[in-house]
Amino acid sequence: MEASMNQYLQIGNMMVSGAISKQLAQAIIEGNVQIVESLMTKGSETVYTLTLDCTQSLSDLIAQGKYDFVNDNITEKNFPIECSGETIKMALEVILVHLDERLTTKRVKHELDRRGLKLAPIDILLALGAAESDLQRKFPIVALGYSWPDSGRDLVVPELWHNGSARVVNLNFVYPDDRWDGYYRFVALRK
Repeated sequence: MEASMNQYLQIGNMMVSGAISKQLAQAIIEGNVQIVESLMTKGSETVYTLTLDCTQSLSDLIAQGKYDFVNDNITEKNFPIECSGETIKMALEVILVHLDERLTTKRVKHELDRRGLKLAPIDILLALGAAESDLQRKFPIVALGYSWPDSGRDLVVPELWHNGSARVVNLNFVYPDDRWDGYYRFVALRK
C-alpha cells in the first residue's frame, strides 16, 4: 500500500525534528514496515492505576509520600497543582515510560506524543511515588509536565530518585542539548 502525501510529510517532519533517523525514514518509505515497527516501539510502558485526590495540596502529596528529602524549591508557588482544592477523587492510569536510550528532552516529548501520551505534572509524580514507594530506589522518575525557571533562567523539572536508602524529591536541570540517560523513566498520562 502506497503512502499518502500527508504521510510522507509526517515522515519528513519526524526526520527533521530528530525523532527518526534518515535511514528509518527511508525504510518507512520503502515499505519495510515489519522492521520499522519493532524499531519505533523501543522501550517499555508500565501502567499503574492510582487515585488522585484533588483536595490535597502539594504539601499534602509530599507528606503522603513520606519522602526523606524534598528540594526547598518544590513549593506551591513554583509548582502549582491544577486540580488542587476541587472535591474530586479520580482514578487515573499513569504510564511509566522507559525509552531505554539517551534522548534529548525534545525527543522524549516527541516520543511520548507519538505514543498517544501527554506529559504528567508533579502531582501525578508524587501520587505515583506515594503508591509505589520502592520504584524510585530502582531508577529515577521524571515529570516533564511542568518546568520551573530556577534563578530565572535554567529550567528544572521534578524527579523522584534516591540517595543511598533515602527517598528524594529533587529537581533536575533541563538543558536543550543534554540527553536523559537510558535508565530514566518518564511519567505520563493517556491523551
